[in-house]
Amino acid sequence: MTSKRVGIKDLKNNLSRYLRLVREGGHVLVTDHGDVVAEIRRPVSEPSGLLEEWERTGVVIRPTARKRPLPRSPVRSPKGTATRILDALRGD
Repeated sequence: MTSKRVGIKDLKNNLSRYLRLVREGGHVLVTDHGDVVAEIRRPVSEPSGLLEEWERTGVVIRPTARKRPLPRSPVRSPKGTATRILDALRGD
């Protein structure tokens, strides 16, 4: 597999060339001032079918019951409490 290190500016200016490399099975390491910040490669599987694949292989189990809303909390704070706390934290 072909691996290529490329700076952000070069990637921007030659995106089609690097996507062609990825399409052919390679991958691109994107660097910012020499530090790798991203990697471009072909997806492991098609994103649209990933959940179904995980379900089929037992990695995930879909829920059987419908989600119910949580009950409201009985705790009530006086109006303006959040504003006063934020103002105090900010030093206002």
